[in-house]
Amino acid sequence: MQYGRLFSISATFLLAFSVPQSAHSRPAILSDWESVYSSSQSATNAAGAGADCQLCHYQSNGGEPWNGYGWAIRAQIKAGAPTNAQAFLAVEDVDSDNDPGQSSNRSEIEENTQPGWTAGKNNHAYFKNGSVQESLEPPQGIIGSLDPVPQNYLIGGTVSGLLGSGLSLQNKENDILPISGNGEFVFSTPLPNGSFYDVTVKAQPFGPSQTCEVADGSGTLSGADVTDVVVTCATNSYTVGGTVSGLNGTGLTLQNNGGDNLLIGADGAFQFSSEISSGELYAVTVLTQPSNLSQTCSVSSGSGTVSNANISNIQVTCVTNSYTVGGTVTGLLSSGLILQLNGDELEGVTSDGAYTFDTQLEDGSAYQVLILTAPTDPGMQCTVSNGSGALSGENVTDVGVECVIPGCYAITRPDGGESWVAGQDYAINWSKVGNDCAATVDLELYEGGVFMQTIVSGTSDTSYIWSIPSDQAIGFDYTVKVVDSVTASYSAESAGPFVINSPFCNTQIAPMVTEFGVAAYEACDTLIVPPGFTGASGSEVRLSSGRDVVVEPGASFELGGLLETAVCGQSLCETSAEPMPEDCHSCVEAVCLADSSCCTLEWDQACVDLVATECSLTCE
Repeated sequence: MQYGRLFSISATFLLAFSVPQSAHSRPAILSDWESVYSSSQSATNAAGAGADCQLCHYQSNGGEPWNGYGWAIRAQIKAGAPTNAQAFLAVEDVDSDNDPGQSSNRSEIEENTQPGWTAGKNNHAYFKNGSVQESLEPPQGIIGSLDPVPQNYLIGGTVSGLLGSGLSLQNKENDILPISGNGEFVFSTPLPNGSFYDVTVKAQPFGPSQTCEVADGSGTLSGADVTDVVVTCATNSYTVGGTVSGLNGTGLTLQNNGGDNLLIGADGAFQFSSEISSGELYAVTVLTQPSNLSQTCSVSSGSGTVSNANISNIQVTCVTNSYTVGGTVTGLLSSGLILQLNGDELEGVTSDGAYTFDTQLEDGSAYQVLILTAPTDPGMQCTVSNGSGALSGENVTDVGVECVIPGCYAITRPDGGESWVAGQDYAINWSKVGNDCAATVDLELYEGGVFMQTIVSGTSDTSYIWSIPSDQAIGFDYTVKVVDSVTASYSAESAGPFVINSPFCNTQIAPMVTEFGVAAYEACDTLIVPPGFTGASGSEVRLSSGRDVVVEPGASFELGGLLETAVCGQSLCETSAEPMPEDCHSCVEAVCLADSSCCTLEWDQACVDLVATECSLTCE
């Protein structure tokens, strides 16, 4: 500690200060002090039973030990202060008694309080040998007030946004304040001026879970209460999710609280994108069930109230749906018909009408219905249509079983493989081969085993000229059936499917034949190669079209055969700013021979018109 400017030593003053005086004489140094501080009563207030020396000494008669003020003055004199007065002045700015208010010696003398003493066990005693005794009470003889009691101030502020309970604040880890609601708060323990304060959150609120933050929470007291500590609370938000298991289909969509749609693509963990505030409800449901495979997914532990953690225990369990297989039996006149599903399940049928196998199959499973036992007495021949496939999200109800008494009729044309053209006439021929057959028949047209229309009813001839409607849809799986007009129990069907083509060149279907030699098939736009078409070994087959060549499953080309496919890139029946490749189509070659600009400049309307005149083809 510094005590001001040092001066040269004065032996006279040193002796006067250090030698104990009797209780009835006043040391010269005390008189010097009273001369310097004539208006102060600090010395008088320090006197006990006339012992004025206690202004600077611990004992009433002076001498050892000194208090902090006397020890500081002694140090100045020993360091050479020329006068006592100068020693006094040198320590005026020092706080010799270490009082809590940190008041200087001068300010305490002016306040008539003690520059050498402070309240409580805060005093030190100094001895010549340099030892110091600390934590002492002031002498009992001290008269008058000691240091001014330092002013204490309160720490407080405001809380906002609080919804939960359990919030508590603390100041410097030792003053804890529970907070029950929004508004003003004040810590109960005041702090002396100049003290440091630090307000923090000791415990965060719960129910709902919140996070509270403190602003302007720390600083130093400066002559006034602190009221501007701001505590702002916000409710915490948490994620909602869980686990999906058993998912095999596509399109599963979950919802939370009627929104926040979440598409699920596979088994495993899921989590909604929107968080839910603590204290709010959540409710997870299935918006869209999976398809392809068809499944039903159920939710467990899917609803509740968000507390203070993420929700991750929701379980979504999916199971594949099962469906039945069945259809309709027609023409059944006798007993004994037994159907078989997938080589296992049996179904006895006794009359016409709908039937359903008892066993349910999981979606996506393959099914096949066969005739295990044909009807007897009379013996009948039964055939199955749409008898195989895979389940696809619904019951199968279209497996047809048609029973007839064989040997009545035989169709000789069409018998499979023909290529007929809509808008033209063709003969349908059949014969009667049994004795008990009806005299009149109906001719029916089927496509892919599905009834399309009745061609003629109640004819007694064995031949019929069919004028195919010009708008008849093209296809490659047509058959004709002869059915007796009386009971519909006797029938015969084409031995194989035949083609109905368009009269226009735009889309054409190649015939269902086996080519052994050189063959070419063309279309102005799209050429379809149907099932049953075969390019045999050693054959040379050229397929040409304007835009596309479509080879259907079931068409085949054997090893050792030559297959050439050419596509022009644009329809022969439509104009284009681009020229046509000359070698892509026989008709293009003929048109460009008549007008070379069609293959060098552009395929304009003149080129389209030449398709009819040069190639005898008709565009739709």
